[in-house]
Amino acid sequence: MTMTDNNNNNTKIALVTGSSKGLGKNTALALVKKGVNVILTYNSSEAEANSIVSAIEMEERGVKAMQRVGRVSRLEATASRSSRAATGHF
Repeated sequence: MTMTDNNNNNTKIALVTGSSKGLGKNTALALVKKGVNVILTYNSSEAEANSIVSAIEMEERGVKAMQRVGRVSRLEATASRSSRAATGHF
């Protein structure tokens, strides 16, 4: 997991790897409860990741979520692509 403040509006954004299932999912949901926007990464569970994003945004906590395919073995590239995709989303 990586977390950063968006320089434009002090919004916290966390990149949570393996977040479509298990510990990663629970970590993402815990961060959302604390008001942190999340980028969920997954390797092959796109449907589960989409479901979690929908559930987070339906809770109307004032946070946003998005999902990106990514591999932990290529974390730097995944983080870079996710950061570019998040620009304007959060």
